[in-house]
Amino acid sequence: MSQDLPAIASGNHNGHVTSAAVEEWRQISSLESIVPPAATANALLSSITLTVNAAGTILEIDSESASGLGYTPADLVGTLLLKLVHVRDQARLVDGLTKLLHQSAQPLSSQFCLVGQSGECLETQMMGRSLPGGNGMTIVRLECRLLQAQAPLPQAPAQPDDSSQQLAATLQQQIDQQHLVNTISQHIRASLDLNTILKRTVEEVRLLLKTDRVLIYRFEPDWSGVIMVESVTAPWESILGNRLHDPCFTAAQIEAYRQGRIHQVADIYNSQLTSCYVELLAALQVRANLAVPIAAEQTLWGLLIVHHCQSTRSWETATINLLKQLATQVAIAVQQAELHQQVQQLNTQLEVQVKERTKQLQQALDFEALVRHITEKMRDSLDESQILQAVAEELGQVMQTQHCIVELYDSLHTRATVAYEYATETTLCQGLTHTIVDLPELYQPLLHQQPLQFVDHQLDWNPQLVNVTRLACPIFDDQGILGNLWLVRSRDDCFSEFEVTLVQQVADQCAIAIRQARLYQTAQGQVDKLEKLVALKDEFLTSMTHELRTPLSSISLAIQTLEKVLEPKEWAAKEEQIISRTLQILQDACQKEIRLINNLLTLSYVDSGEPLTSTLIDVKVWLPQMVEFFRSRMGDRQQTIALEMAEPLPSLHTDRSYLERILHELLNNAYQYTPAHQTITISAFTSNNYLNISICNSGSEIAPEALVQIFEKFYRIPHSDLWEYSGAGLGLTVAQKLAERIGANIQVTSRDQETTFTLLFPVDN
Repeated sequence: MSQDLPAIASGNHNGHVTSAAVEEWRQISSLESIVPPAATANALLSSITLTVNAAGTILEIDSESASGLGYTPADLVGTLLLKLVHVRDQARLVDGLTKLLHQSAQPLSSQFCLVGQSGECLETQMMGRSLPGGNGMTIVRLECRLLQAQAPLPQAPAQPDDSSQQLAATLQQQIDQQHLVNTISQHIRASLDLNTILKRTVEEVRLLLKTDRVLIYRFEPDWSGVIMVESVTAPWESILGNRLHDPCFTAAQIEAYRQGRIHQVADIYNSQLTSCYVELLAALQVRANLAVPIAAEQTLWGLLIVHHCQSTRSWETATINLLKQLATQVAIAVQQAELHQQVQQLNTQLEVQVKERTKQLQQALDFEALVRHITEKMRDSLDESQILQAVAEELGQVMQTQHCIVELYDSLHTRATVAYEYATETTLCQGLTHTIVDLPELYQPLLHQQPLQFVDHQLDWNPQLVNVTRLACPIFDDQGILGNLWLVRSRDDCFSEFEVTLVQQVADQCAIAIRQARLYQTAQGQVDKLEKLVALKDEFLTSMTHELRTPLSSISLAIQTLEKVLEPKEWAAKEEQIISRTLQILQDACQKEIRLINNLLTLSYVDSGEPLTSTLIDVKVWLPQMVEFFRSRMGDRQQTIALEMAEPLPSLHTDRSYLERILHELLNNAYQYTPAHQTITISAFTSNNYLNISICNSGSEIAPEALVQIFEKFYRIPHSDLWEYSGAGLGLTVAQKLAERIGANIQVTSRDQETTFTLLFPVDN
């Protein structure tokens, strides 16, 4: 039954409901309607169709049916159906509607006498069925097929009398009671909280019965009891939580309650109650009492009790039936709660099992993570000390041991030394050494690569480590045995086979780590020796470069002196040509050797990190000067030099000598590899926050495979007929090293018979 029924059915039982309710019903009824046959008079009328709500109020009647009874639809809509039913049939109609509403599967079918406005009695076969209405309410559709019309009965009232009103009130009471039962049933289905359901039950019962106290009394194993929930109104005292023991409550009474006994007392002082029971009820301020058993699966669980305190009270059959229905619902709730509690207990047990299994799985995952972590450390580090110390710590923590050590053998396997140690308290035996022959029963199995577990062996590692369980796993690989992993736990905490397998896996990883670290140390020693050799080579090269530079400077000075001495002499044309040519060859060769030595010295200085001397350089002034100085040294190669500078150009704050050396090497490279009658173009411009100084020479192109090697030491581009000059292959290497030193970069491109070197400086916006 819908919770909206009391609101719709309440109000006037004299025959009126609100227009809004009627209009709502009319919208609902448009979904399904029974269309009566047309009739214009009683003689032609074959049936009367109308719709009523749960309170028996007429919601709809068609005009033909209303006209057949002598009314208009407006006269009947909103009035009680009892207005149209003869008084002799009203009680039977109320009973039939109640059953129809409570057992919607059983339709109503019976004969009833309908009374028209003129008092004429129409015998009908009434067929009724319940339907869902709006807002969750239940409605009844009635079709009354006309059997015969009779003369007015002398006692047929035109309007409902007091008995009709009483019947309507009875119907409403039954509806309210059934609504309460349905509501409690819905709460039970919607909730697993027994206490909430019971509280709602006693509160609703107390309000419906207009009594003073309603409670639920739960039996204990000794048949005493406790007031589990209570609803009480002032001024009566609350007895919630009280534990009561009725000395008069006998085994016979227990069995009677189990069989469904209903105990009702209208007045405790005028009933055949034992004196002890009267005293108990009087102490609780009770004057009238009604108790209904709550039995779950043939077990007497408790009592649903109503106390009327202010006066005596006779308990109606309807009230008793209501409490019996509610007790049944409470029993269902108890069964449901107990079943839920059992399920919860099973869930708790399952959770414990799952946690235990999860713990085991987590331990396995931790072990796997440890092995993986050791493997990663071996990849990330080649420091034997760091790896093995981490292994001792992490293995000891994961295995939850008191002590974990790594001991290593000497090369002859005659001694074992504790190299790395982890302890939960303090270091116990770091650095301790054992002689193998002193402990043959211990080390012989380990030297044969067999794990060993024992309790309380007499070891001299530390006096504190006695009466414990020890596990030793050998660290070995295919090249031999290297040492052992030792773990210590309390005497009763032995290592499982799974744990032994894990520790052996860790020992295997340790063997790999030790071999790699030692191989790395050997290789590192060789690298150190090579570095020393390279340093000696560089020192020798620098020394020899200085030694070569000194005589070349003397040769250059001697050439200049000869030029001055021979200049004023009068020689024959042929002799003069020979002398001039010879001096030029000497001068060119000397300059070439000096340039080579300078390049070697520059590479040595750059690699050694020579400090920079930064100055502010105005590119617009400095670059033309550099180009003109180079132009004066070009000779008669018949090359063209072009200078292009964009506006504006930023100033540079850098080492001037390094910058000039870079530009000199790039210009000299362009000069050497530019054929006659071709152009060398020097450009300066800014792009993408960079100052670009590019040297582009036409008439030559470098192959892609040569471009990737062009800055390597001593690399020379394969000879071409167009190229007259060759060098040691250090000029571009020096230029790149110097550019990196001052924070610049050199890029090279070569295509379409043009080669461009671009020097890029980052500049601020």
